[in-house]
Amino acid sequence: MTASAFSVRCGAVSLLFGCRLLAEPLCDSSELKEARRLVTQRQFQEAIQILEPFEKAHPACDPDQYRMLALAQVNLHRGGLALDITMHGLSVFPDSQLLQLYLISAVDYAASKEEAIQRLRQASEVASRSSVIGKALCKALLKENPESAEAVSRLKTLLAAQPGDIETRSLYAQWLYSVNRPGEALKELAAIRRQPPVDTHFEVNCDLLEAAAQDQQGNSEAARTAYRKAIALNANTLKPDVRPEWSYARFLMQNGEGREAEPVLRSLLARSPAFAPARLALAEILCARGDYTAAIEQANLGLESSSSTDDRRRAHAFLSRAYHLTGNDDSARVHAGWVEPK
Repeated sequence: MTASAFSVRCGAVSLLFGCRLLAEPLCDSSELKEARRLVTQRQFQEAIQILEPFEKAHPACDPDQYRMLALAQVNLHRGGLALDITMHGLSVFPDSQLLQLYLISAVDYAASKEEAIQRLRQASEVASRSSVIGKALCKALLKENPESAEAVSRLKTLLAAQPGDIETRSLYAQWLYSVNRPGEALKELAAIRRQPPVDTHFEVNCDLLEAAAQDQQGNSEAARTAYRKAIALNANTLKPDVRPEWSYARFLMQNGEGREAEPVLRSLLARSPAFAPARLALAEILCARGDYTAAIEQANLGLESSSSTDDRRRAHAFLSRAYHLTGNDDSARVHAGWVEPK
């Protein structure tokens, strides 16, 4: 498993609890050993009281002192401070893979898209030899705007430096799809699959990209096959992602196949009941066939679990419409009030 793949697998575990497998050995210091014990026991404020004075009084001797301090701060809901600490640690230990991976997890958790890109830019300057940081920055830039000059330039630099790296090639395939070159994306994916996969999550991502590229080319049956393969692989992972079933359900709904999308959505919600977009999509399907009571129930569940302003607005807009269809205009007006400008 490559370093960047491990960072994806650790995710919030790395951020909130630490990936012990990657923790580099502490230097011979009783203070740092005690700090590690406190962090392990989730006594974060006590750990900070050891780590902050230690950092000021001693020459830095171990990257993990910064990782532990950032870990304690993020668990105390001080995400910005945790990012500052991790960046400072990288400036001291630019070749520390532990800090590079922790920074990637931290920017995903504690930074806006714009700040995440800026932090990764800074990290790429500090840790200029890090392919882990380079890939993370390139991925963020491609997601933000695949046609930006910086995204294309950084992608070309990665490809030139690591022409045989399949994670870099997958970023290239994603870029080809993003700029409406699905045929080339599919050829790139075929070449990637001739090499051993990084892990199951990487295979799932390749299948989802293949499905999207096949759909972009108008090959709906090939797209269905790739989506179903991604769903089957994803189901066998330790922590299944929502994306395979959600992507397939959207594909079906966009093709006017709401009836076929319903069991896919229900399967997803059985595993991830708080995934509000799927609740709202299921509500739309139920409403379209006239089952307003069930549709309203799903939309209310989606509203309760929604974590984004956009999802809440969609839920209120749907409920206003659905209540109006049932003749409950008072409830319809209440939800409309959340959507209409004041």
